[in-house]
This record gives sequence, C-alpha cells and structure tokens, in this order.
Amino acid sequence: MIRFKLLLAALMFALAPLSANAEYSQRELSVALFYAAHIGDMRSVRDLVERGANVNYLNGDRETPMHAAAGHGHLQVMQYLQSQRAYLHPRTIQNWTPLHHAVRFGHRHIANFLLSNGAEINVRTRTGQTVFDMAKGTRDVPMQNLLRRYQR
Repeated sequence: MIRFKLLLAALMFALAPLSANAEYSQRELSVALFYAAHIGDMRSVRDLVERGANVNYLNGDRETPMHAAAGHGHLQVMQYLQSQRAYLHPRTIQNWTPLHHAVRFGHRHIANFLLSNGAEINVRTRTGQTVFDMAKGTRDVPMQNLLRRYQR
C-alpha cells in the first residue's frame, strides 16, 4: 500500500505542470522524468530534460527512464532519450535490460528498435531468463520470430 501511495504521489508530481519560477532539485526532476517516460508524456519528458533531469536516473531497483518507456511501448520517448545521451541498454538490480521489458510486455516495435541499436540478445536476468524464455512464456510467436532474426 505504501509503494502504491509513493507511485501515485510521483505520478502526480510528474503530471503537474512545473512552475517556471519554482526550483526543483535534479533528483526531483529526474524522478518526474522517470514517470513521464513511464506514461509516454513527451511534452513533460522534453521539459524535464531541458530543466536538467538526468536521462540516466536510477530508481531504487536501478530502473531508468529507458526501462520505463520500453516496458510501456513509448518509442518516441526512447528515441528522444537516446538523442539526449541516455543509455539504451542499462541493467536493473535483477539484470533486466529495456529489451527484457519490451519482450515481457509484447512491444515488438520497441524490441526491434533496441535490437537494431545493438541490444544484447542473450542477457540473462538474475533468475536466469533470456528474452527468448520470456517470449516463449508469453506465447508471443511474432516476438519469437523477431528475436530469431537478431540471434547470432
């Protein structure tokens, strides 16, 4: 319940227009960026980056805005973050990459973007899963076919 309240508070912060006169810490801006990427709010993403948010911000699980955007299928956000020097292939404490998020949630366009930009296809999570295992587990045959095209 506490985690839900924190998530709700962070989302409200991310969605609330930031006053031009107010001063926010880089951490506050970066947390807001994470949630703006999560919901795919490009206007807020751009605004927060222009105000100094860290495009490689790590939350407590070491997830970045790139993970958040990948898991929710927000390609435009990912492309913008990449243009702002965000890491495309960071790893969480569970060793998940944005590619794992894209595959787990069935976002083939995101998986294709990441793979075409050099994502490592054989990375295992801490539980030993590869993106192939995830695609099989969700019975996503088109995703499995996409992954096979990039297999070395």
